[in-house]
Amino acid sequence: MARSNRTYGGLAAVSADIGRELYVKTITHDDGMKGMGGNRTVTIGDLGSGKTTLALETVLKICYLPNMKKEDFFLDPNPEERYPETVVWRGRKRDYWNVFTQKNFAKSFPKELWKPLRVLYSKGDGLEFFEDIGGIPQPIKDIDFYEYTTIDDMYNHMVKGGINVIYPPKNFYLSPRLKKKLNDIQMLSEDDRHFIRMEDEVHVPNFVFWYEFFYFLIEIDKNYDKIASNYRNLRWITFIFDEAHQIFPVTKAPLWHLVDDFAENEMIDTRRVNISIWAQVHEIRYIYWKVVNRFGNYVWLPSAKANKSLSIIAQSLINKLPIGTGIIEKKGGRFGKLEFSRIKNQPAVLTVKNYD
Repeated sequence: MARSNRTYGGLAAVSADIGRELYVKTITHDDGMKGMGGNRTVTIGDLGSGKTTLALETVLKICYLPNMKKEDFFLDPNPEERYPETVVWRGRKRDYWNVFTQKNFAKSFPKELWKPLRVLYSKGDGLEFFEDIGGIPQPIKDIDFYEYTTIDDMYNHMVKGGINVIYPPKNFYLSPRLKKKLNDIQMLSEDDRHFIRMEDEVHVPNFVFWYEFFYFLIEIDKNYDKIASNYRNLRWITFIFDEAHQIFPVTKAPLWHLVDDFAENEMIDTRRVNISIWAQVHEIRYIYWKVVNRFGNYVWLPSAKANKSLSIIAQSLINKLPIGTGIIEKKGGRFGKLEFSRIKNQPAVLTVKNYD
């Protein structure tokens, strides 16, 4: 059987120039009119393959370019008219975003311009953040914290052009928006025993918070001319989701209807409204298949499992990847080499007390 449609050559034959171009396209956005609106990228690799390192470095490079032709940008990737994009980093109990505190940032990225950092968590959750210093957990002090009460409140206190580490509420309940959404998806009438009434208090896994946020952002965009005075103008946002399978779980997970409908419908809108998603996962099969099909770019890192139904990249090529090198592939077949460096003086992993 012919193998002409798959890659079986050596790593040296993979173009670094194409890799750089594809990477630039994933981290650069405009107003959506020139084909560089929001996009979706998934990074695949096992523990220690460099997923988090690549995500941390990507956060510093993400930007948007008003009124620029994309071909001009590839000739000059550092134009004067570029703006840092607002980033949302999904906060986790054990995490690495502490590299962005001013003290750590200066040590790890001495030549980079610092992006403002804010950590937002639900009022009343009482989260505490610790960093291992010399083997002893020490409270992280140089952080701008904000305790939000609602999605609206959180959104209006995000740092525009900065890094916003967001922790969903420990206890999350369906909002009226999500109740209506779930009723509509399932075509439930008020007589149906599964119908969710507005007065019902429904506790759900807190990954559902991200769907509430996405629907909120799409709704703002659709009605921006009417409600602009009530909300800040955060028109370019990139979400960084580590362990993305927890947000886009496979079929039969809790609230499967919500995940399925989002993949079927609203995930398309994220591009139009200039929302980008940079997801990380150990294996692509851990993410719900309809969501996987909505990603336009794949980054294969060492130890990743090739996927013949999605990609032309062969396992033999992935097996040759050293740490610090990946293959970035645009859905449809174009691919190139992506190289990145270990972060200097990266602080030890942080731990969040009172958050599970």
